[in-house]
Amino acid sequence: MFTTTFIFMAAPASSKEHHAKLHYGKERMLIYGVANLEEAAEVARHVVMEENCRIIELCGGFDDEATRVIKEAAGARTLVGHVVYASEDAALVAEIVEELKQLNL
Repeated sequence: MFTTTFIFMAAPASSKEHHAKLHYGKERMLIYGVANLEEAAEVARHVVMEENCRIIELCGGFDDEATRVIKEAAGARTLVGHVVYASEDAALVAEIVEELKQLNL
């Protein structure tokens, strides 16, 4: 079975509570919510060592530096990437980030 993982960061999230597994054919996707970068690195190490994960995708809350931290935690045999929004959507991204701040998310 081929395993990929998606990690999203949201302050109230906890990987112990906020996780799911999706199975489809010969593939499986693991989804984890984390509160911070340290927890994301722990999840990355876990899914690589215990779940044989080969690809980790990170939400837009992870910048290039955070992605490097996760890459280091995951190791050289795991592909790690993060969501990047189109440059023409910069104003929309700022608007949505402001909405999330107002909701304390």
